[in-house]
Amino acid sequence: MKMDIAAIFADAGALWRARRDLILRIAPPFLFLPPFAGALLSPEPAQVQVDAAADPAAAQAAMIDVLVSAIPVYLITLAIGAIGTAALYRLLLRPDATVGQTLRIALPRAFFLFLAMLAVQFGFFIGLILLIVPGVYFYGRSFVTGPVLIAENVNNPVEAITRSFALTRGNGWTLAFAGIGILFGANALVLVIGDLRALAGDGSLVTAVLYAAAAAVSMFGTIAEILLRVASYRRLGAPIRGI
Repeated sequence: MKMDIAAIFADAGALWRARRDLILRIAPPFLFLPPFAGALLSPEPAQVQVDAAADPAAAQAAMIDVLVSAIPVYLITLAIGAIGTAALYRLLLRPDATVGQTLRIALPRAFFLFLAMLAVQFGFFIGLILLIVPGVYFYGRSFVTGPVLIAENVNNPVEAITRSFALTRGNGWTLAFAGIGILFGANALVLVIGDLRALAGDGSLVTAVLYAAAAAVSMFGTIAEILLRVASYRRLGAPIRGI
């Protein structure tokens, strides 16, 4: 079934308007506070001046060191975010419970969602290394992995990804460009805020405000992506079996 992307965005907007109050109760502790705290508590990466043209191996090693040093904060942020994401999926797929009930039901699913998110991001990253196109394709075909895992009580991340591939057949590119559009917009704003942070200097108050702005942009970008994933899952005719 070919999807109407305008209808998907309209459905996502309707979900936002219908559940906005509860979404904004659940999201901040899990999607705003972790990246904000991580930015405040993480030391600034060391600025190693390496001439990439003169010594590409040293430049690559310096970049790897920066990436490796960020892994612990990234994993903690992703794990906490998985709890909030599971709760938001639960809320949007079965909007018949209070915030407390939603969190209690979603918490046991968060671990499996965390593993699925890691698997999807790893596949996306590997695909990007392989000339970008495979990564974009994988991202689109795995787009409803999260809703599948929560709505259909799937515990195996590979099974959830496989199910997503089955549901998104014929719509992978459409979903990829829609989702990447959201990610690109959010990341562009975060980069602008990062540039402002560099221009602002070392003032602690200004730094905190800008870090908070970046975390808020990241949170709303994630919420938009979750809404789009749920709307896509519903449009693809997927059954919602006892959450």
